[in-house]
Amino acid sequence: MNLEDLEIDQYTANLYYEIDGVEFIMTFDWDFYDADPKTYECKIDVYCTEAEQWINGIKHSYFPSVDEMKAIKTAIENVVLESPVDWGLVEHLEMELDFYNEQKNENL
Repeated sequence: MNLEDLEIDQYTANLYYEIDGVEFIMTFDWDFYDADPKTYECKIDVYCTEAEQWINGIKHSYFPSVDEMKAIKTAIENVVLESPVDWGLVEHLEMELDFYNEQKNENL
């Protein structure tokens, strides 16, 4: 697995690599959690939403190992947490606040 090929976008990441003629295609969703609106310190969660393994042109189910998921999460964290505001943290916090206020108003 070559993490240099990991493409990170807003709330998603994609990884494609090939080993000995076997192709691996994976898609991940990531999101902020435990975010502090004052300091912008936060954490992210990463979920594998799609994973395929292609052998001789035939698609097989696949899921990354625990070690692969840890490496992928770390790679995404290294990019996103370097500047979380650039990756949409403020918008995320605003959405959380809006949701909280809506829930609060519904329960009045």
